[in-house]
Amino acid sequence: MNIPKNFYIEGVLLNNPEVKPMEEILYNIEIHKEENKFLGRLFSDVDGIKEFKNERLDELLRDMTLDMQLALDEFTTRSTDFSESHEDHK
Repeated sequence: MNIPKNFYIEGVLLNNPEVKPMEEILYNIEIHKEENKFLGRLFSDVDGIKEFKNERLDELLRDMTLDMQLALDEFTTRSTDFSESHEDHK
């Protein structure tokens, strides 16, 4: 049976030794063109929905990427702080 590497059924990965373990989806991204501007949406479990607008696609992508970076940096910092404070109480 020839199963593609990323073949999923209802979120369950089929037993395929060539496939690495599933990773969590952090963001879903939509980009639409509306008349003379672009609209971007970031969907995440942590931040909900964020919208970005720009006349230039490259600047829209820059803004969206920067927002994701800042959110992930903040999450990493909070996780590290929590881990360190948890270790101090042992």
